[in-house]
Amino acid sequence: DGFNEQKLELTTHTGTHLDTPFHLLEEGNNLDTLPVQRFMGPFLNVDCRSIPAGETIPLALLEPLENQISTVDFVLFHTGWSRFWGTPAYAEGFPVPGPEAAAFLASFDLKGVGIDALSFDPADSANLPVHHILLGKGLVLV
Repeated sequence: DGFNEQKLELTTHTGTHLDTPFHLLEEGNNLDTLPVQRFMGPFLNVDCRSIPAGETIPLALLEPLENQISTVDFVLFHTGWSRFWGTPAYAEGFPVPGPEAAAFLASFDLKGVGIDALSFDPADSANLPVHHILLGKGLVLV
Protein backbone atom coordinates (compact mmCIF):
# COMPACT_ATOMS: atom_id res chain seq x y z
CA ASP A 1 0.00 0.00 0.00
CA GLY A 2 3.00 2.30 -0.36
CA PHE A 3 4.01 2.49 3.32
CA ASN A 4 5.48 0.42 6.13
CA GLU A 5 3.71 0.17 9.46
CA GLN A 6 4.43 -1.61 12.71
CA LYS A 7 2.16 -2.37 15.62
CA LEU A 8 3.53 -1.16 18.94
CA GLU A 9 2.07 -2.13 22.32
CA LEU A 10 3.28 -0.75 25.63
CA THR A 11 2.01 -0.02 29.10
CA THR A 12 1.38 3.38 30.65
CA HIS A 13 4.54 2.83 32.71
CA THR A 14 6.84 2.88 29.69
CA GLY A 15 9.39 5.70 29.72
CA THR A 16 8.57 9.02 31.34
CA HIS A 17 5.05 8.80 32.66
CA LEU A 18 2.56 10.26 35.11
CA ASP A 19 0.86 8.58 38.03
CA THR A 20 -2.40 10.18 39.06
CA PRO A 21 -4.23 9.35 42.30
CA PHE A 22 -6.40 6.83 40.40
CA HIS A 23 -3.24 4.75 39.88
CA LEU A 24 -3.69 3.38 43.42
CA LEU A 25 -6.86 5.01 44.77
CA GLU A 26 -10.25 4.17 43.28
CA GLU A 27 -11.66 7.54 44.32
CA GLY A 28 -8.72 9.49 42.88
CA ASN A 29 -8.54 11.65 39.77
CA ASN A 30 -7.32 10.17 36.51
CA LEU A 31 -5.56 11.87 33.59
CA ASP A 32 -8.85 12.47 31.81
CA THR A 33 -10.39 14.25 34.82
CA LEU A 34 -7.55 16.68 35.54
CA PRO A 35 -7.29 20.01 33.69
CA VAL A 36 -4.14 20.58 31.64
CA GLN A 37 -3.16 23.43 34.02
CA ARG A 38 -2.60 20.75 36.68
CA PHE A 39 0.54 19.70 34.80
CA MET A 40 2.19 23.10 34.43
CA GLY A 41 3.97 25.47 36.77
CA PRO A 42 7.23 26.48 38.38
CA PHE A 43 9.39 23.81 39.96
CA LEU A 44 12.24 23.35 42.39
CA ASN A 45 15.01 20.97 41.32
CA VAL A 46 16.45 19.14 44.35
CA ASP A 47 19.92 17.70 43.74
CA CYS A 48 19.98 14.20 45.25
CA ARG A 49 22.97 12.83 43.34
CA SER A 50 24.94 12.42 46.57
CA ILE A 51 22.37 10.00 48.03
CA PRO A 52 23.94 6.52 47.95
CA ALA A 53 22.26 3.63 46.18
CA GLY A 54 19.61 1.97 48.31
CA GLU A 55 19.23 5.01 50.59
CA THR A 56 16.17 7.20 50.97
CA ILE A 57 16.04 10.92 50.27
CA PRO A 58 15.82 12.23 53.83
CA LEU A 59 13.54 14.83 55.31
CA ALA A 60 16.68 16.68 56.44
CA LEU A 61 17.48 17.44 52.79
CA LEU A 62 14.08 19.08 52.24
CA GLU A 63 13.55 21.00 55.47
CA PRO A 64 16.03 23.78 54.60
CA LEU A 65 14.16 24.24 51.30
CA GLU A 66 10.79 24.89 52.96
CA ASN A 67 10.54 28.52 51.81
CA GLN A 68 11.42 27.58 48.23
CA ILE A 69 9.01 24.64 48.17
CA SER A 70 6.18 26.90 49.31
CA THR A 71 6.58 29.06 46.17
CA VAL A 72 6.52 26.32 43.47
CA ASP A 73 4.02 23.87 41.98
CA PHE A 74 6.39 20.94 41.56
CA VAL A 75 9.41 19.46 43.34
CA LEU A 76 11.71 17.45 41.09
CA PHE A 77 14.33 15.07 42.50
CA HIS A 78 17.51 14.86 40.42
CA THR A 79 19.09 11.55 41.49
CA GLY A 80 21.30 11.10 38.44
CA TRP A 81 20.04 7.53 38.23
CA SER A 82 19.82 7.78 34.43
CA ARG A 83 23.53 6.91 34.36
CA PHE A 84 22.40 3.29 34.85
CA TRP A 85 19.87 3.34 31.99
CA GLY A 86 20.15 0.21 29.88
CA THR A 87 21.78 -1.84 32.65
CA PRO A 88 20.28 -4.16 35.28
CA ALA A 89 21.37 -1.66 37.97
CA TYR A 90 18.72 0.80 36.72
CA ALA A 91 15.87 -1.29 38.15
CA GLU A 92 17.01 -1.48 41.77
CA GLY A 93 18.66 0.56 44.49
CA PHE A 94 17.55 3.94 43.15
CA PRO A 95 17.10 6.67 45.80
CA VAL A 96 13.50 7.41 46.74
CA PRO A 97 11.96 9.86 49.20
CA GLY A 98 11.39 8.35 52.62
CA PRO A 99 7.86 8.42 54.08
CA GLU A 100 8.80 11.40 56.29
CA ALA A 101 10.03 13.37 53.27
CA ALA A 102 6.88 12.43 51.36
CA ALA A 103 4.64 13.57 54.23
CA PHE A 104 6.57 16.85 54.36
CA LEU A 105 5.99 17.42 50.63
CA ALA A 106 2.32 16.48 51.00
CA SER A 107 1.93 19.29 53.54
CA PHE A 108 2.49 21.89 50.78
CA ASP A 109 0.06 23.04 48.11
CA LEU A 110 1.97 21.29 45.32
CA LYS A 111 0.61 19.99 42.03
CA GLY A 112 3.13 17.19 41.81
CA VAL A 113 6.50 15.63 42.48
CA GLY A 114 8.94 14.21 39.94
CA ILE A 115 11.92 11.88 40.09
CA ASP A 116 14.42 10.71 37.47
CA ALA A 117 14.29 7.12 38.66
CA LEU A 118 12.00 4.15 38.15
CA SER A 119 9.62 4.80 41.05
CA PHE A 120 8.93 6.75 44.23
CA ASP A 121 9.14 3.53 46.27
CA PRO A 122 11.86 0.87 46.23
CA ALA A 123 11.41 -1.77 43.52
CA ASP A 124 10.68 -4.46 46.12
CA SER A 125 8.06 -2.40 48.00
CA ALA A 126 4.81 -4.32 48.40
CA ASN A 127 2.66 -1.55 49.93
CA LEU A 128 4.08 1.56 48.16
CA PRO A 129 3.92 3.93 51.16
CA VAL A 130 5.37 6.99 49.38
CA HIS A 131 2.96 6.57 46.46
CA HIS A 132 0.06 6.39 48.93
CA ILE A 133 1.19 9.49 50.83
CA LEU A 134 1.66 11.63 47.72
CA LEU A 135 -1.24 10.32 45.65
CA GLY A 136 -3.47 10.47 48.74
CA LYS A 137 -2.84 14.23 48.79
CA GLY A 138 -3.92 14.40 45.14
CA LEU A 139 -0.44 15.01 43.74
CA VAL A 140 0.65 13.92 40.27
CA LEU A 141 3.82 11.81 40.22
CA VAL A 142 6.19 12.27 37.28
